[in-house]
Amino acid sequence: MKYKFECTKCGHIVNSFVEWFEIGQKCLKCGEIYVKAIYDYENVDFVSLLTRECVQSMWHYFDILPLERKENITTLGEGVLPIDRWQRVENIVKDIFNIECEIRVIRNDNNPGTGTFKDLAGTMVSSVLKENNIKNYVVASTGNIAAVFSRYLAINDINLYAFLPKDSSSMQEAEIRSNGGVVYKVDGDYHKAKILAKKFAKKHNFLLAATGIDPTRIEAKKIMIYEILRQLKREPDVYIQALSGGTGPIGVYKGSKELMSNNLLSKLPKLILIQSNKCAPMADAYQNAKKNDFKGNWFLEYPIYNNPDTKITTIATGNPTLYPYVAKIVKDSEGDIIGVDEEFTKLTTKLIAVLETVKIGPAAGIAIEGLFKAVRKNLIKDGDLVIVNIGEGAKRTPEYILQFALNKVISDIDECEIKTLEDEREKVIKHYKKIIENI
Repeated sequence: MKYKFECTKCGHIVNSFVEWFEIGQKCLKCGEIYVKAIYDYENVDFVSLLTRECVQSMWHYFDILPLERKENITTLGEGVLPIDRWQRVENIVKDIFNIECEIRVIRNDNNPGTGTFKDLAGTMVSSVLKENNIKNYVVASTGNIAAVFSRYLAINDINLYAFLPKDSSSMQEAEIRSNGGVVYKVDGDYHKAKILAKKFAKKHNFLLAATGIDPTRIEAKKIMIYEILRQLKREPDVYIQALSGGTGPIGVYKGSKELMSNNLLSKLPKLILIQSNKCAPMADAYQNAKKNDFKGNWFLEYPIYNNPDTKITTIATGNPTLYPYVAKIVKDSEGDIIGVDEEFTKLTTKLIAVLETVKIGPAAGIAIEGLFKAVRKNLIKDGDLVIVNIGEGAKRTPEYILQFALNKVISDIDECEIKTLEDEREKVIKHYKKIIENI
């Protein structure tokens, strides 16, 4: 076999996905759900992987992904988009905080599958299910991952059953259904959706999508750190993203460790993860642990917020079951988990639109707000290369972008006010500076 899984708790080896699925996606010896994929690294040409140009998709990294046969690859060209530089945002950071750093953005909102960084998981999961002849798949989701699975699984004629919280986006429900997926909206939050999805899968003997540490998803997300090195030829100092479950940072951490063990990376990027103050159980837990000097089993202690009152449903995980894993890797990277005020997200998305002409979604707005807060907390230093994961764009949340519509109707040109792009930029920046200075 090209790959195998090693239990992160007891070291027990699982030889393939066939065995992993048969034993219920947990270690047969100790019951641990987190296994690490390992490969025959001596046969991997890392130089070629990290230097080749004109890469078509994340399957460029086939040799370090858990799939045996290339004919099972199901791809729409995701995972290798250009990493933008946002110099106008850099200028704001320099102007307000006197910090000169390079800000690069992984534009996952441009992935050709569904326009989110969940597309990486979509291509990996669909390919693995095809290779293992799985015909029915059950998932609990706040919306994004189910929407992604609905498209990728349909390519391989795999049935999807998605359990969504009642306040999830109607647009995402419509997308899942339009791709042929079955949607069950749950009278409750994401945690309730997970409970019912598990019961449903057990009743019908269907494969249940595992938690965010499912090896399919972790192995897909690790590709982000490989792409950073391939494209930028430089090690990142900081990695920032909005946080819901935690698959993205766990993947980046796993990929970084993989590269370090092969002498291709000298250090871990500092993981700085951002949550909305309306649903911030991981941020609240981590800040409390810091105050208490990370004593005892600090990583096991976290609050649960049932039915969180947030408008950003894609990152509304009130019961953070992955916190013990996420908290440990954040601490190991000397990073942080911080909360920001959801009230300012609309203005943040407006700022990026006028500065960088990029329409980001609300979860990405949380990440950008967190970037500024991280600078203020001295988590970002002069000379740092900062990577921000834009996990979704405005096109994924059309109901959110409608907030910018004025719905004003004129009857005569005397009612028209002349405004320039520069006027609009100055207005937004001036307003936002007041927020940043007190963030």
